[in-house]
Amino acid sequence: AVVSTQSTGDGYDLETFAVARQFGIRLVRFPKTDSKNHKEDTFNHADHIATNYKRSLDALWAMYPDKEFVFIMEDDLIVSPDFFDYFNQLVPILRSDKTLFSASAWNDNGYGHSAKDPTMIYRTEFFPGLGWIMSKKFWLEVVEPTWPKCSQGYS
Repeated sequence: AVVSTQSTGDGYDLETFAVARQFGIRLVRFPKTDSKNHKEDTFNHADHIATNYKRSLDALWAMYPDKEFVFIMEDDLIVSPDFFDYFNQLVPILRSDKTLFSASAWNDNGYGHSAKDPTMIYRTEFFPGLGWIMSKKFWLEVVEPTWPKCSQGYS
């Protein structure tokens, strides 16, 4: 399989950029936005995150229009050796179950008593983030049309 790597962000962390360059990851940086929330005179943290995700996802789909899935990974996520194999095995499930938003490698409830079975996959109603994959079809039909209005006017 061919893997295209892309990094987007709104910060200027020199260590992150150095590692990305070392591995040949293409970098796209966005200027920090000063957009305002429609309800307040301040730009809060949730608005900032929504804006960054929207800009990043728009940029990825524009740069790779023929790709079926996008994979998002936080730059400080420490992964296991089978991390990408795990996602590769979940792609068929995402294709067949149209109600799934994404597949994620992060489990907020991944404690010893609830994460004993390495073959178990849990469905949850909250978005765990950090390391996840989503289909372009789900983005275009479900997520993008309902994206928070605070991030629609980013600069």
